[in-house]
Amino acid sequence: MSRYVYTRAWCAVGLALMTTIVPARAQQLIGLAVPSAGPKAAFGEQLVAATRAAIAQLNAAGGISGQPLALQIEDDGCTADGGAATAARFVAAKAALVLGHPCSNAAIAAAKAYAAGGTVFVAIGARHQDLTAKRAGPAIFRLGGRDDRQAADTVAEFFDRIKGQRVAIVHDRTAYARTLADGVTAQLKARGATDIVTSTLVAGEKDYGALIVQLKAANPGAIYFAGFPNEAELIADGLRASGVTALIIGCDALAGSSVQARGFHVMTPAIFAPSAQSMAGVLSAWVRTITGIRAAQTASVPISSAGAPIPSAGVLSRPEPTSPLLTGPAPTGPAPTGPVLTGPAPTGPVEVISFAELAARLAGAWNADKFGDLPGPSFVSTPPPAR
Repeated sequence: MSRYVYTRAWCAVGLALMTTIVPARAQQLIGLAVPSAGPKAAFGEQLVAATRAAIAQLNAAGGISGQPLALQIEDDGCTADGGAATAARFVAAKAALVLGHPCSNAAIAAAKAYAAGGTVFVAIGARHQDLTAKRAGPAIFRLGGRDDRQAADTVAEFFDRIKGQRVAIVHDRTAYARTLADGVTAQLKARGATDIVTSTLVAGEKDYGALIVQLKAANPGAIYFAGFPNEAELIADGLRASGVTALIIGCDALAGSSVQARGFHVMTPAIFAPSAQSMAGVLSAWVRTITGIRAAQTASVPISSAGAPIPSAGVLSRPEPTSPLLTGPAPTGPAPTGPVLTGPAPTGPVEVISFAELAARLAGAWNADKFGDLPGPSFVSTPPPAR
């Protein structure tokens, strides 16, 4: 299965929604938060280039619901303080939607400001569970998976192949490996598996012959290994030399190592791959849904749960700031211009929609779970190369 499981789905959603064009009324501000430094800087550059190209594509086609998009990019520095400061600027600018914050510490800090300011936020690339497990507000969403779901995704992917067989769980006693091993065991038991044996090892040893003998005697149909490459390589070689043919599944710490060539199926994070097409899908899907929910009101005066107005879809913020991060190609097509715009005052009967209600409808529209995580696996397996 491809690691880029989110990309194709959002491309399809976007293409399906890019249809109806109505007379233009106002511009909608999109916020994009990315780091110019740190471990996610390269991913941030991809997001910038892809989002600029996507907005140029959408605007050339008439915008979304007849409204062109304006883009504001901010550098969150991949820090908590930077995330909070960036979020405050987007809230002040009344962004209709904010995307990005791929560094989890920045995303978690920013989420608090978005929740307080009544701004819809979809994190892309931030994988720490606390972003949604300890969700700051109902309009905080995540696209791309979370790290604490590896055990559940492992069992979900392989259970049909190992059902009714003995499963051996092997881990190196570290907190990381023990947590995964316990999680896989619990998930197997939850699905009715009872024939489970567990073995442990001490990392750093040069010979695991006794463990190999133990595993061969157990005769499992599948082996799950939670640990690191050095030990996994020795165990894989020993198992094959002993004639053990069980299915071997490894955790994400083995991704990119040579153990895959030794017969391991390795769990790897499911990744959203930014491209013009995938970002056009995300933008078209979310902005169209937000405007559609608001347009469904006879005439609305949106307010947040704190009594503050919900950011208007018809507000154009200051121009995109200069940043060393903006290295992607400049967008083509019509560029957003003009003074600050606001939509017309509502007329007729007024129905008030709270920010919480808007968030609930968004969650329902995109089938988000109770935490705000969007559908799709957090981890997928990469099989060993064909022999």
